[in-house]
Amino acid sequence: MRQFLLAVIAAVALAAQADVYVTPVATARIGGRVYVTATVLKNNGSEAVKCNFVHAISSNPKDETLHGSYELAPGRVLLDEATLRRAGAVGTIRFDCSGPLLIAARIRSSIDGGKTFDSSRVFRSAGVRNTVRASASEER
Repeated sequence: MRQFLLAVIAAVALAAQADVYVTPVATARIGGRVYVTATVLKNNGSEAVKCNFVHAISSNPKDETLHGSYELAPGRVLLDEATLRRAGAVGTIRFDCSGPLLIAARIRSSIDGGKTFDSSRVFRSAGVRNTVRASASEER
C-alpha cells in the first residue's frame, strides 16, 4: 500500500490548475474481467478542502448520476480503495473542490474473479487544461 501511495503522489506532482478535477473509474465485471478502482486525494494546502463528486451513468436513459463527497484536513491523504464498487461504475468522476488537491485513480483488472490482479495503471486527475494520461506502475 505504501508503494501505491508513493507512486500516486509522484504521478500527481503537478495538480490541475482549476479546482475541478476528472479521473477515470472502472469498477465492474465486464466480459469475464473484474475491474477495480482506487482513488487517492491529497491536501497539500493549509486549509480543509471539501470535494463533491459525481459519476454520470451513461447507459441510464434518465441521465441519473451517483453523488458523494470527501473532506480532507490540511496535510491529509485519503485513500478510497473501493471507489464506486457497489455501483459498478465505468467512465469518469468529476470532483468539484473548494480548494486545490492532488487526485489520482489506480485501475487494476483480474481474469480470475478478483483473486489476483495485474499490474495497474495510475491516472492523475485532469483539470480544464489537462488531458487524462496513464502512467505505468510497478511491473508489467
